[in-house]
Amino acid sequence: LNTRLNTTRSFAQAAENVETDDGIRELSATAVDGLGLENFYVGTADGVMLMQSREAENSLPRDFDPSARPWFKRARSEGAGFTAPYEDAAGSGLIITAMAPVESGSYEGVAGADISMEAINELLSAVTMADTGYAMLVSGDGTILFHPESGTVNTDLTDFLGTDVALDG
Repeated sequence: LNTRLNTTRSFAQAAENVETDDGIRELSATAVDGLGLENFYVGTADGVMLMQSREAENSLPRDFDPSARPWFKRARSEGAGFTAPYEDAAGSGLIITAMAPVESGSYEGVAGADISMEAINELLSAVTMADTGYAMLVSGDGTILFHPESGTVNTDLTDFLGTDVALDG
C-alpha cells in the first residue's frame, strides 16, 4: 500500500506540470497499468475529474463532482493518506483511495488511486509469516479491514484481541 501512496504523491507532483487533459490521462493510464489499480485520476477544485481514459470518466454519474467527495476534502485539508473503505461511485465495489493534493498548476486539486478491497485481500491472503502467522489490515479507528477469517472483517480490533492497543502507527 505504501508503494501506491508514494506513486500517488509522485503523480500529484507531476500533475502540477501537465498542461493538457490528455497528458493527465496518459499519466493515469501508466499508473493503472503499472500497479494494477482500479482507477488513477485527478479531481480538480472546479469539479473536473480526469481519469486514465474517457471510458473510465464516463462510468461516473453525470453530476459527479470530485471536489464534493470526502477523499478530496480530506486530502486538501490533511495531505496525503488513505480513505477508509467505501463503495466506488462508478459501481466497481468496495475500494480504498490513496490520495495526495495537487498543490498548483492547471489541475490543482487531488490525485487519487483506487485500490479494490478484492486486490488487497488477494495480496494479504498470500502473506503467511513463515507459516506461523498472518497479515491483518486495521483502520485508524480499530476496525479490522482484512483478516484471513472473513467473519472477523468489520469487527473491532480491541474486541478481537481482548485488550486495548495503541493505534498510533
